Amino acid sequence: SWLFPKMSAVVHHGGAGTTGAAVRAGVPSIIIPFFFDQCFWANRLVDLGAGLPPILKKNLNQNRVTSAVRNILENGMILETLKRLSRKVNSEQGVKNAIHLVLKEM
Repeated sequence: SWLFPKMSAVVHHGGAGTTGAAVRAGVPSIIIPFFFDQCFWANRLVDLGAGLPPILKKNLNQNRVTSAVRNILENGMILETLKRLSRKVNSEQGVKNAIHLVLKEM
């Protein structure tokens, strides 16, 4: 919560928590998935217009990462979409609403 807002972009594995933290911070992600749900979250950002396709481990090299960082920082549409998504996520009270629903059902 304190580091990502200071970043221009984040290169990470694409786990749900890290991806969520990047979205909350409004920081673009370069995702290099290697396990389980990480491709899902990377592709979800792509579907929302808030990210680039993931770099698969088998295709990972310095040129691909450098190019992806450059591309995402220059892509005004992705950056604007990410800002809107960040505002929306930060305005939600998901935990509070989930607790309310659980207590209501009890």
